[in-house]
Amino acid sequence: MLFRSTPRQPSNHGKMAGGDETTEDMKALYRAAHEQFGSEWASKKQLYELAKQLELFSWWDIEDRKGQTAFGKAINRFNGRHLGGIVLEGGGAKNNRRYRFSLVNDDAKVVGDNEGTSGTSNEVHSGAKPENTPTPSPRQGTSGTSGTSTIPQEVKNNKTYPVRTIGGVVEVFSVHGVKQVPDVPDVPSPQHRVLTDPSPLGEVAAIIRQSGNAVALDIETYGNGLNPWRGDIRLLSLAIPEHPAWLLDLKAIGYDLGELGECLQQHQVIAHNAKFDLLWLRHKCGLRLDNVFCTLTAARLLSNGKRELRNGLYACWERFLGVSPGTDHGKSDWGGMFLTEDQLEYAALDVFHLHELQEKQQLLINKEKLGDVLHLENRLIPVVVEMENCGFGINKERLLGVIEEYSTELNDALGSFKEAFGEETNPNSPSQLKKALEKKGVKLADTSEQTLKEEGLPPTTCILSYRSAKKQMEQAETLLKAIEEDGRIHARFEPTGTNTGRFSSKRPNLQNIGRGKLRHCFVPDEGNLLVVADYSQVELRVAAVVANEERMIEAYKNGVDLHRQTASLVLDKPIEDITKEDRQLAKAVNFGLLYGQSAKGLVAYAKKAYGVEMEYDRARAIHGKFFSAYTGLREWHERSREAASKDLKSVRTVSGRVRWLPEGKDTEWIRFVGLLNTPVQGGSADALKQAMVDLADKLPPAASIVSTVHDELIVECTSDTAEEVKALVETAMLDAVQTMFPGVRFEVESGICDSWAEK
Repeated sequence: MLFRSTPRQPSNHGKMAGGDETTEDMKALYRAAHEQFGSEWASKKQLYELAKQLELFSWWDIEDRKGQTAFGKAINRFNGRHLGGIVLEGGGAKNNRRYRFSLVNDDAKVVGDNEGTSGTSNEVHSGAKPENTPTPSPRQGTSGTSGTSTIPQEVKNNKTYPVRTIGGVVEVFSVHGVKQVPDVPDVPSPQHRVLTDPSPLGEVAAIIRQSGNAVALDIETYGNGLNPWRGDIRLLSLAIPEHPAWLLDLKAIGYDLGELGECLQQHQVIAHNAKFDLLWLRHKCGLRLDNVFCTLTAARLLSNGKRELRNGLYACWERFLGVSPGTDHGKSDWGGMFLTEDQLEYAALDVFHLHELQEKQQLLINKEKLGDVLHLENRLIPVVVEMENCGFGINKERLLGVIEEYSTELNDALGSFKEAFGEETNPNSPSQLKKALEKKGVKLADTSEQTLKEEGLPPTTCILSYRSAKKQMEQAETLLKAIEEDGRIHARFEPTGTNTGRFSSKRPNLQNIGRGKLRHCFVPDEGNLLVVADYSQVELRVAAVVANEERMIEAYKNGVDLHRQTASLVLDKPIEDITKEDRQLAKAVNFGLLYGQSAKGLVAYAKKAYGVEMEYDRARAIHGKFFSAYTGLREWHERSREAASKDLKSVRTVSGRVRWLPEGKDTEWIRFVGLLNTPVQGGSADALKQAMVDLADKLPPAASIVSTVHDELIVECTSDTAEEVKALVETAMLDAVQTMFPGVRFEVESGICDSWAEK
């Protein structure tokens, strides 16, 4: 059967290696920087370029100044940290910081903590054993044992679990708790029971059913702590009010949760970064948990646009509950034979506050009128979990062929580069490139892609060709490394990964696969087909409604090609005389000026995005004609500029999603752009999310959503259901967007394909 996920038994190898999103990407940067620079000092600019090439930190726009600032702050936060056997050292004056990435000793121990779920980082500590560290003792109460164990004295003294085993249940009463924040009452230490045998699972299920409460849930992982296909779950932590937390040692119990699994599928679960936990439980245990409240999602909705607010679990404790944890014992090895009491307490604490956190967040959600948006996002999480668990099929042999072609292109580009600049010049070193260009009489402020394109001379073109070839090669190799044993790529999709509400994607980023050779590699399983559907000009149509732009609305109502109409209006040509080149120019005009670009910005955007060359004076004339023709857009822009100048605090999508805007005179332009793109991009994103939720309930059993790219959905299904699925996809997408934006006619373009590239 298609998309069947068979739970695997846990392996006994590996230490936990994971981290929050920033830590995981930082680890990749550590590796790449060490490979490129060795132990030599590198500038922040060089690290910007490297991160950009590797497509890391996708939630920041590294090319944007604010994104660079956020990236720089992150680099400084990691100063002195060890990741993957490499240490980051920073030095130099504030305005001339330098960084180097050096190997640490071989005896370093990798441990970690995950921001979203508790317990994942890649921080490396010395392998030397700290003073007074407890020595693990032989484990008591392993699977299949019963009765009361005899506990060695040294275990009691060192508080190493188990403390007492009765009928496969280990009872531990912790003495540690959360640190008291001034003027905040003491928070009691959570009681918890460690289950190492499956026999009590039915009892736990009965207690949960009888309580009728939602279940707080969290997992601790090891091996590859971010990838269910390459790692394992150690602990599953569960909690309901007025009961000790249950800590299920799945390394001992296995992944078959029996009656307890059925119980969890029938109850609402509360989790922080629920998508992470649910994906692991779906893949490993076969559980489909459809009723979920994600406290991370709620926190993000309440802080959307407020970069100063952090949304990790402990940050949410402080922000919503006024308490903070003590020592973070999540930075430990979850794959070892023994777990300490401190580790167990940490796991219990992660679920201890979730019910209270949900209650506090729900009050604020209601106050900010975000209930509908949160409901949509929570319903979407199980849909995305199924999408990630299914994965996207890829033809490995075809991909290897593309890599071979890219390798030839890269070698040719490198050869041309060496001919131009000599063997001694490193094409990946911005400082060396600047010096080499200066020798040829080309003085540039930097070697960014935009600067090189603007220069447009043969030496800079040579550099751009090399970078383009290198980038496509790296992208292809990233895809190859991401293929799992089932022959599919299981990328991660983050529904709340952007301020506008659009999806982001990573590990690998499937939203960055351009139309071309790589898309040909994405294929369905044998006997299956792909249904690929996307909205036609959805942002322009949504903008027409938001701005009440009657001329655009009328064009769409009558089936007029808007790009041809715009070309006719700004070029003063009859619409029947519009050429392909004219239409291409109009696309740049429509999409560029929609979000407030100046004439100067239009010149750069048209060249970069559409290969259209135009002089500034021509762009200025087109700019004026565009807003004279589309008066609704002009008035919308004027209202937005006025609101931005008055420090408007927030903007919402039609569904109610809020984005808080930065304050201050120097952020007026950012507020203006946010007032334009949030209702448009965010509104269309909300429509697509609604379509995904509606579609998931109607798809036949042997069909699954496998990917989404902004305004596009890709579904894999059996060949005999392809026409049915195509109709279902079109209906779901149209119904969702027409319901939200009834003022304009929308269209969905779809096709049935043998590969992603064929539509």
